[in-house]
Amino acid sequence: MYFYNSGHQFNQYHPNLNSIMKRDINRAVFYSKQDLSKDRNLQNAEPIIEKFGSEKHYEINDILELHQIKLYFDNELYHSDWCAETQEKYIKTVDSFWNTINVKGNAQAETP
Repeated sequence: MYFYNSGHQFNQYHPNLNSIMKRDINRAVFYSKQDLSKDRNLQNAEPIIEKFGSEKHYEINDILELHQIKLYFDNELYHSDWCAETQEKYIKTVDSFWNTINVKGNAQAETP
């Protein structure tokens, strides 16, 4: 059940739902090579790339976002403000995403 109060939405069953949903709206999403939202999505991806660690626990939505970010790099689409050094650093990090996507994604899929 949802409650509305002064323009804020509250969920009595899941008090953190609003913060979770807000985070999901800001996730990086790959649409196409021609999409003009590339820079905005890669800006959303920057903190994820910076904080990535293969030993970390990732939820299924995190794994899906890693895959979306990887699609940008697979298509050689980079943020227009990144210098060559930053771009190379991010390419190396994103190249290491695949193992996490594959291993942890399969583990999530097998979990009932």
